Amino acid sequence: MEALHRLTHLDRMLYETERLHPLAILIARKATHDLAIGGHRIRRGTMVLTSPYLTHRLPEEFPDPQVFRPERYEEDPKASRRLLGFGAGIHRCLGQHFSRMKTKVLLSLLLRHDRMDLLDTPTPVTGLSPRGLSVPCRVRYRLRNPDWRAS
Repeated sequence: MEALHRLTHLDRMLYETERLHPLAILIARKATHDLAIGGHRIRRGTMVLTSPYLTHRLPEEFPDPQVFRPERYEEDPKASRRLLGFGAGIHRCLGQHFSRMKTKVLLSLLLRHDRMDLLDTPTPVTGLSPRGLSVPCRVRYRLRNPDWRAS
């Protein structure tokens, strides 16, 4: 666990990947009281939608929003709190830290022990449709050291 906590650049890369490719397309909440946002009045009980895909690309929240810049989380350590991929506020996913840790474990093992070759060109789905790739994208995994698993 101590070694995983030291992989801070991997954390920043995962945050930036989540920012550019959030799993949640839309988040829906019901307004619990009357409020005004950007000059618009929202009445209590109104269903309000937000899109992590769009809000993660607001230049006032994330400068150079179209650029993959993991160092933005080193420059602004609170930037990761503005990510909505796991929800927000009291509705934030309780399993977000477990999910991120599990991803770090998997990636660190793959990167340490395997060589990965991209066989196809990834073509991401664009816009607000479900996240993923528009066509299959195959990856070949090969052990860096074939004797590693025998020991």
